[in-house]
Amino acid sequence: MAGNKKKGSSSKKNKGGPKVPKAALANNQANPPDIQNVLSQADSALESSNIENAMQLYTYAAGALRNKVQIQAAGIAATDEDKEADALLLSKVLGKMAEAKVSMGDQQGGQQDFLEATNLLSVDSSSNDPISQAQWKEA
Repeated sequence: MAGNKKKGSSSKKNKGGPKVPKAALANNQANPPDIQNVLSQADSALESSNIENAMQLYTYAAGALRNKVQIQAAGIAATDEDKEADALLLSKVLGKMAEAKVSMGDQQGGQQDFLEATNLLSVDSSSNDPISQAQWKEA
């Protein structure tokens, strides 16, 4: 019987093993994927007509960029160049999301994303700043 108890205690140790994936999940949250990599994958998915996958990736990227833009708007240390670059990138992502939504038949969702993208650009284009005007032309 003593041998059976040892086997039982070792199986309890094995039950503690599933804690490793939780640590891996925490590590992924601490180190989010690179936005440029996500956008590259989304672009590839859109080009290969895998629109649902592209939408998931664009949605993730847009959320991450929105958070970043909101933090920068709150005045947390960021240069004007960084703010403009992130706003421009977010507007491009929203434009691609709009394209994907329209491809999926969601005209209204596409229109909302497109309007959000143009609003991001129109805030910058109201000035006579040459950089802002160049960004507007690029978008």
